[in-house]
Amino acid sequence: MHFKRKYLFVILSIFWGCILTIITTEILLHLIGPDWLKQRMKEVGVNNITGADPKSFGSDKGWPIVRDKEKFIKFVPFSHFHIRHYEYDVEASIDKWGGRRTAQSCNKHSGEIIPFLGDSFVFGVGVKDEETFVSLISQKLPYCFINLGTPGSSLPRQLDIIEQRHQELNTPSVYIFNFFIGNDFTNLFDKNVLINSKNKPTKLFPLRGKKSTQMLEAVNDFVRQNSLLRKCYLIQFIKAKLLVLYNDFLASRGVIKRTDDEIFHVIQDSRHFRKMQYILDEELRRLDKLAKELNFKAVFILIPDRHQVEKERLLLKLKYYGINRQNIDIRLPNRVMKEKLSNFNIPFIDLLECLEEKHRISPNVRLYYILDNHLTAKGHKAVADCIFYPLNSIISKYWK
Repeated sequence: MHFKRKYLFVILSIFWGCILTIITTEILLHLIGPDWLKQRMKEVGVNNITGADPKSFGSDKGWPIVRDKEKFIKFVPFSHFHIRHYEYDVEASIDKWGGRRTAQSCNKHSGEIIPFLGDSFVFGVGVKDEETFVSLISQKLPYCFINLGTPGSSLPRQLDIIEQRHQELNTPSVYIFNFFIGNDFTNLFDKNVLINSKNKPTKLFPLRGKKSTQMLEAVNDFVRQNSLLRKCYLIQFIKAKLLVLYNDFLASRGVIKRTDDEIFHVIQDSRHFRKMQYILDEELRRLDKLAKELNFKAVFILIPDRHQVEKERLLLKLKYYGINRQNIDIRLPNRVMKEKLSNFNIPFIDLLECLEEKHRISPNVRLYYILDNHLTAKGHKAVADCIFYPLNSIISKYWK
């Protein structure tokens, strides 16, 4: 009996000692933790203002769309649907063109329109219809703009839309493509691998598909979606250190480091980024051929990632991921994109310097959301301000 009591005492002492250590460590990290951890806690500590299940965030399930042979054509005209995330809950209204409604109404049966094509940044995930930069610019310039942005789309899908809808759209003489530096390069790569392979892409994320990795990802998803665990400093600290070890393991095998922010895959001169460029070249050649056949001019707007605009966020994330500052070049993807567009004589507007300047002048004005990487309403306004003069100058040269 005496032995059992002693054994129980030892177990309880160890248990309560561990609990005390965890609590003490949590408090210390909260008070004097590294800056990168504090930034991470700001991101994961965002309150869920929608009250919706986080598992539904980012899903397009139930969105009213028109397909042709499993390919997206447009949203159902005059439909409505909600887009929710931790930081926003907005309703999207669709116009007669099957795109997001803008402040300007364009007649479907007469006159020329100028479509904006792109992904969720153009569509305006996170803001109201009237707050998207397409809607804002439509009130300032004397052209009939429509917003055909489609969340999750990339350049190949946008070219498909032109092929399928050019006549329906009254044969526009100008199409405005919006290229988000943050993930449009990687979207080209990932979707190309999916199309041309029976397996999921593994170039950027080695070990994907193995049971051990799936188990780790399941645990990570559980922590991220749990309102209590995701706000624990100690858990986030341990996750970050494990990620650094994992990235060192990848680096030792010549593989690009894994990050949640895709911009870090294209601000490093890696073989993966060069492969993305090959695919981009193919799509730009396709665009050039299509533009000549259908007699239209393409214009590109390059939208920077928040880590390119907010240098302080960039430096903290580099520490979080364990990436050497000397190995990255935040302007690399922009230079590459502008060089390739120039080769095809495609005019472009690079918003990086303009948004950098706006952030420098007013650093407390959030152009991007804290956790979500999309533009806020103020971010859309900043984009509209930045493109006003150069876009008007470019369009006036090609307007019929």
